[in-house]
Amino acid sequence: MTDTNVLTVLIVVFALVVVVIFASRGRSSVQDGALIYKYPSGLKYLFAFGFVSFVLAPFFITKTGFGFSIQNVKNLDAISLLTLALLVGLQLLGIYYVNNYEIRIYDDRMAYGIAKKAIYFRDVLEVKHMVSGVGAVLIVLRNKKRISFTNSISGFYDLERTLKQKVAASRQ
Repeated sequence: MTDTNVLTVLIVVFALVVVVIFASRGRSSVQDGALIYKYPSGLKYLFAFGFVSFVLAPFFITKTGFGFSIQNVKNLDAISLLTLALLVGLQLLGIYYVNNYEIRIYDDRMAYGIAKKAIYFRDVLEVKHMVSGVGAVLIVLRNKKRISFTNSISGFYDLERTLKQKVAASRQ
């Protein structure tokens, strides 16, 4: 690799590290009497960065190095363009998912996901913390259904504590 390519890679890695650091920050918000937990805005920026990168990739990558030309797009084979199109589509789905996924905690129930599926706390058997590569909170329902949320949600530990408190309060 040339010095320019190494510098470019280092800049991209540094930018991603900064985004990930800011992605880990965040808190819940309150709206209409419900605590709302969402993915951090930094994660949204990371998906947007990936989307822009995949859209612009054909203009920057050539077989001889870096260069900006519409001719680069014409010279790419169909498999490469299809692969880039699929990656762009996945990034768009990721952006939609991260922007619309939320967990709403009410006094007697919670609603989660994009479709806002509802679970009543009286139907929860247990809430426990799992560590299997990434931290997660696992909710086990009376019908043995399991639901988990990873620690990438803003205010994850507050979410876990709130769920345990709400489940304990529903049993009294």
